[in-house]
Amino acid sequence: MPVVVSTTGARLSVRDSGGDGTPIVFLSGGPGMPDYLGEIAELVPGRRVVTYDQRGTGGSTVTDGDYSTGAHVADLEQLREHLGVEQLHLFGHSWGGMLAQLYATAHLGSVASLFLCSPTPGVGDDWVAMERDVMAYSKKRCSSGAFAMMGLRSLLGRILRVGQRSLQKMYAQVWLNYQNPDSALPADRSLLAGIGQQTTFATRASAASLPTDFLDAVLPQATFPFFVMFGENDIYGEHTQLVVERYPDATVEFWPECGHLPWLDVPARFENQLRSFYEVNGYS
Repeated sequence: MPVVVSTTGARLSVRDSGGDGTPIVFLSGGPGMPDYLGEIAELVPGRRVVTYDQRGTGGSTVTDGDYSTGAHVADLEQLREHLGVEQLHLFGHSWGGMLAQLYATAHLGSVASLFLCSPTPGVGDDWVAMERDVMAYSKKRCSSGAFAMMGLRSLLGRILRVGQRSLQKMYAQVWLNYQNPDSALPADRSLLAGIGQQTTFATRASAASLPTDFLDAVLPQATFPFFVMFGENDIYGEHTQLVVERYPDATVEFWPECGHLPWLDVPARFENQLRSFYEVNGYS
């Protein structure tokens, strides 16, 4: 059962398997989507795994109106304190991969390892360019009518009350676009129901407002285990090279026959990679 962890300005819905060792905290994407990585966390049995709904999504609420990247980083740091541990293994997917990068930049000594799965590549101007190209990716992945509806629903998503339903429909199409088209599975209804309207737009604006070189100084010097993977058909396209160039000492792989959701596109390879990473770099 989830527990509520109070942080500065938020009440987070957290699921902690308990147990010994340094916990693996799973960070889902969006921004604005609730946790959808619970099933992935179960792929590393016997480990202490933690998932949570980021502020303003799912069962988590915001009390101070702050949806900035700094607030998300502060939530994660206060979650670490709540767990009573000195370090965290971080698994981050998409925007969750960006959150992991931001957290490690601010709290490098609190990170035991990073597993970045199709992480958002950059902030500032890089974020703006990335969003533009991701939209172009979606345009190629669905019909012209479906793409037009995505744009309309994104605009309607900013309106109170009606916006939540519009965002749910937009994200439902996005979830399909981001998989291999011949095997795409629809998003779970409970996932769509937990989408955070304000988090979706305010956190994106905050990431775009950061200096473009914000990630370039601290994290590239990390000495902990650092693995990054992208699908060869990933939504980020050429922007993936930003990660390759920023982290020359990280292990970076590009997987064939794979899009943005590798656990759905290539489940066997994904499970093997996840388990081997945490078995090798596991626990004290």
